Amino acid sequence: MASLKEKNRLEQKYGAGQGSWVSEKPCRDEDDAFMVFVAEPATTAQGLFAKLAYFDELADDFETEWMVHERAEAAVLIQSFAATLKNIGVQS
Repeated sequence: MASLKEKNRLEQKYGAGQGSWVSEKPCRDEDDAFMVFVAEPATTAQGLFAKLAYFDELADDFETEWMVHERAEAAVLIQSFAATLKNIGVQS
């Protein structure tokens, strides 16, 4: 909300479109963090279950389902889960 207020303040001072970068940066940061989460393998079975539960929660929520359906690349997820299975000793 703070970034949207700052965006509005900048646009009032400098004109329409001049503050859009302020509200876009938090979204890009969140997207970057999500992609790191997707790619990073879990190191324990509990971590794997937590990761799966988190993806399930994101996919079920109207406001965040796009993150799973549009941003989580299948190849990255497969590599992450394969590395997780090696980490927890299920696969060599």
